[in-house]
Amino acid sequence: MYRYQSETVPIRPNSGLVEVSNEMIISFINYEYEPGRKVKSKLMLWNVSKSFGTIEKELDFTSSIVSVLLKDDHIYVVDERHILDIDITLDYNITTIYTAEQPIEDAKIFHSCLDGLTYAVLEISGKTFFSSLSDFVSRPFNGCHVKQLRFQNSSNNLIICSNSDVYAFDSFGYEKLKSGKNMINEKLSAESLSADQIKSFEIVKDHILIESNNEIALFDLESLSLSANAKSLLSNPLSDSIHYSFHVSKNSTEINLLVVSLSKVVDYYRNGELLWSNDQSFVNIKDFVIVGSELKSSLTVDELIFETSSNILLSYLRRIRHNYESLFGKLNSALDEAHRFGMSKYLIALSENGKIGVFSMYKNENSKSQLKKIFTPQIHFSHLYEIERKVYALHNTTIYEVDINLGKITKKSETFVNSHFKILQNQDLKAEFVQTDAHEFYTISISHISNSIQGHFWNERQVDSWNFSPEGETILSLVQRSYGNVDVAQNAIVLPDRSSLYKYLIPNVGVLITHKEGESSDCVVFYLINLITGQVYGRLEKKVSKSINTAYDVHVAFEENFIIFTVPDKNTIIDTQICSIDLFEVLKPDEKLSGKNAVISAFDEPILPMFASQCFVLPGTSVRGLSISRTRHNIATKDIILLTNMGRVVAFPKMIVDGRRNGIIGDFKLKNDVESSVISLDVAKVSPFLQRIGSSKYASSIASKFPYDPIINVNPQTILTHHRKLVLNNNPGSTFLFTEPTELESTTYVVSIDGDIFVTFLRPSSSFDRLTSSFNTKVVIATIVVLLIGIASVGPKVHRNKILGRWVL
Repeated sequence: MYRYQSETVPIRPNSGLVEVSNEMIISFINYEYEPGRKVKSKLMLWNVSKSFGTIEKELDFTSSIVSVLLKDDHIYVVDERHILDIDITLDYNITTIYTAEQPIEDAKIFHSCLDGLTYAVLEISGKTFFSSLSDFVSRPFNGCHVKQLRFQNSSNNLIICSNSDVYAFDSFGYEKLKSGKNMINEKLSAESLSADQIKSFEIVKDHILIESNNEIALFDLESLSLSANAKSLLSNPLSDSIHYSFHVSKNSTEINLLVVSLSKVVDYYRNGELLWSNDQSFVNIKDFVIVGSELKSSLTVDELIFETSSNILLSYLRRIRHNYESLFGKLNSALDEAHRFGMSKYLIALSENGKIGVFSMYKNENSKSQLKKIFTPQIHFSHLYEIERKVYALHNTTIYEVDINLGKITKKSETFVNSHFKILQNQDLKAEFVQTDAHEFYTISISHISNSIQGHFWNERQVDSWNFSPEGETILSLVQRSYGNVDVAQNAIVLPDRSSLYKYLIPNVGVLITHKEGESSDCVVFYLINLITGQVYGRLEKKVSKSINTAYDVHVAFEENFIIFTVPDKNTIIDTQICSIDLFEVLKPDEKLSGKNAVISAFDEPILPMFASQCFVLPGTSVRGLSISRTRHNIATKDIILLTNMGRVVAFPKMIVDGRRNGIIGDFKLKNDVESSVISLDVAKVSPFLQRIGSSKYASSIASKFPYDPIINVNPQTILTHHRKLVLNNNPGSTFLFTEPTELESTTYVVSIDGDIFVTFLRPSSSFDRLTSSFNTKVVIATIVVLLIGIASVGPKVHRNKILGRWVL
């Protein structure tokens, strides 16, 4: 299978793939309309005579392609205005056969083996015309539209309309032969073919493929007989498929059939035998969970039982022997690296068509495929959950346990559901499941219908506590920190002069993102909001172009004390601005407003942060996904991870996007009127409270020593996908980019889910907690032994010299 993705413009669904011979395939791609773009379509000629396909020729067209046919070294192309003849033998010389005054809406091209002519049927302004291409004379055809007709050869050239009406035609005109759904031509009689009703015909080269009773048979037009060996049995009727195409071998003994079923499975048959199958259901994923394997001990169960039941000395000696055998590789059942370091994890994905797939995230050299299992439950689930390494799924208001090994589902009891989930009613009066085992908790819900965010408190029942609706703005999303202060490794940034700049780590704070339309430009607005009380701490604005697509172009991440967001550059569109808003308790070294309080109540007088913000430009890059790296204890440095529209996953240190790199600094003044405290991120000074960090009297301490450069050029070494180009879909709801920690602090998984599923390792601070494969344990032990022997041998001599030194000898 081959996949192609446009780097700039989306592809229209009327693009096509036409198999034309044993060795060549033609594919054509139509691009969506884009102002100023001259190339509207592309035609590619593939050579598939080898084990892999190569593109022999690419041709660009200024109109969308409607239909294509290859015959005798000539490619006939119908675009929106022309019928073109491309001669392959004359270096792809293009000759115009026909030019239409009105756009060609639909077309089909057909070669007749009876008279050796090539015919075209065109639909222009709702009317159908046909003609031979050798002497083009447009003749009207009143039988049916192009989509409803197909060609067939028997004793005449036939056009069959809607599987009922049959017309004979030649280069001079046409006539109606018969009408009726069960029409069988005299040459294709029931005796010579089958007693069953013929369901459909397909013309492939000089043969007719006939589907009857879920069987495909090959009819040779030269001998007017069936090929006995060339038959294929179908699991489902072709009419139940999304797409299918045929290929017939030169000696007419093989039928190759490619079928794309309604369940998104691509099957390839040869004479009824399934050669390969590829399930494309997981191109669109609506939910997923990560399930890790239970960490295993380096000792077996029997060894652990022996150690606990025997005396201390025997247990100690047995453990020494075990470590010796493990060290020198004498253990046959050495613990797998994936389990030892918590890398054995599984991605459980739920597709849009209801299938559940189990993908191994760890790449095993002995494993042929990362896709371990696919099963289709009888119930169409909407969400997946993970509880204690088990998978659960939601259907309406019922929770089911999903056994990913056996592919079975089991309905859970009401007691289990109540102990692990709480059912809230959101603003749109829909049931919303919250996964928690707490008896009291606060949560929020967003209504895009009423354009508001609402806070809820749960204590045996739901209480709506607050509501916020930004006037004149459209809510896009709400982002929160993914982990609490317990998992924050450092609560301050150590400055070069050894002083500290304390991070703003007040819990229960979120960022609400909205879109505001303006006269000359739009704005993306960021509200810093208390999620418990609904109190708005501050509002920041970033100007964007009016052509912004908020579903694709705005991405925000919030971790620890920094907010990272990306928007298209207002001036160039093709570039992306990536900005950082770093929050601090005070922009003054060694000062901390929260004091030594371990617990801070959301209902106390709020501690408002100060901030430093700076924006940078990613030239020629459009961002599709944004994430921040997370490791087990968050000791490793933070990386910013981007998924670009070029199908690349890029990671670079957060220190590059630092608000202290000559950024804007200011603070949030709590006022009753939120509008009066708006802070713009586009200029250096919009109020007396904003200034560049270089203007601060503490600039020598708090400013980053990393000089400011507005351009971030992507280093090829930071491209995690390397040479791969990921395929992206057109559904923003099916795009996910995130990290999953392992037991190694240095290592985390990076997972990109879109048209492709991509998984790799990321080590932001290198592998500081693991020995490399080049580390020679035996040499180190031998060196230690030699040192001990040397110390033991030199010891008596040193002792004797000390004694002689006292006697002054």
